[in-house]
Amino acid sequence: QLLGSAGLREAQRESTSLRDATDSLEGMLDLVQGQLDNAVTRLRAAGRRSSESLAGSRQVGYPTLHTALCLVLYEIDALDEAQQRLVELLPYAKDHAAPDSLITSHVLLARIAYLNGDRQGWMRHLADLDQLGQVADSSRILCSTWLERARIATLENRLDTATHAMRSAEQLSDWEQPGVVLTANDVDTPFIARQRLRIAQGDFTGVEDLRQAIAKAERDHQQRRALKLRMLLALALEAQKLHKDALDQLTLALRFASHVGFVRTFLDEGAPMNALLERWSVTLHGQDQALGIQAGFVARLLQPGGSRKGIE
Repeated sequence: QLLGSAGLREAQRESTSLRDATDSLEGMLDLVQGQLDNAVTRLRAAGRRSSESLAGSRQVGYPTLHTALCLVLYEIDALDEAQQRLVELLPYAKDHAAPDSLITSHVLLARIAYLNGDRQGWMRHLADLDQLGQVADSSRILCSTWLERARIATLENRLDTATHAMRSAEQLSDWEQPGVVLTANDVDTPFIARQRLRIAQGDFTGVEDLRQAIAKAERDHQQRRALKLRMLLALALEAQKLHKDALDQLTLALRFASHVGFVRTFLDEGAPMNALLERWSVTLHGQDQALGIQAGFVARLLQPGGSRKGIE
């Protein structure tokens, strides 16, 4: 309501920076609420306007706006474009950006490096983020670096390393507040990382916690978080050999995601999700549209090499 108020709209006509700030907020609200297609459209248009207004200058513009654009580009798997924009943004962001932009830009660059098989690049971007966190004395920045290390170690089945990284992250998790959405950590939270690790360890005591978290996220209109949690629930059920229940949960996730374009949210869960998607494809072959899923969406997720599976 505030962002759509007449007074704020009038003020935006007088201030380019205010317009960029409100565009970035609206785009991030779209993303949090699961309206990825709206977020892409809004942030692309805002990014063009911002770039045109600064044509000929050395300024990058409002870092949060361009970081948000890179995040939605990553979500739709436009990795090359996201990487190019992030590389241009990073030097400016280090001096001028807020913590959410710093976390998002470094973690995205680390993930893209990893997907391209560049482990040194992945480590370097996380080390740079860690250094920024030390300088700023920001527990959330430091926590975010450990969460990403825990995620990759879990996917690589290096569970002792993942456990150590999770302990380090949880020691720095004092920033988590009920009812507060921090955009860089919308779906990268200690709770989500811990549930991923538990599933990999064969510990399914968190299944009911996942169900409750999904219900809460949906009540709060945090559909992007609900989608990530539902995927983890599906993976937990599959690991327990509750195949039908796992496919039912995955169907709900696919139905939602296929209409708005979430791709990396699936692919970032690595080999376990790929195996579950393959089971879904074999078991429910040809039933996509009957189940309310956009035709070709599952096939896109299963494209050979489409996920750039990372370092073997």
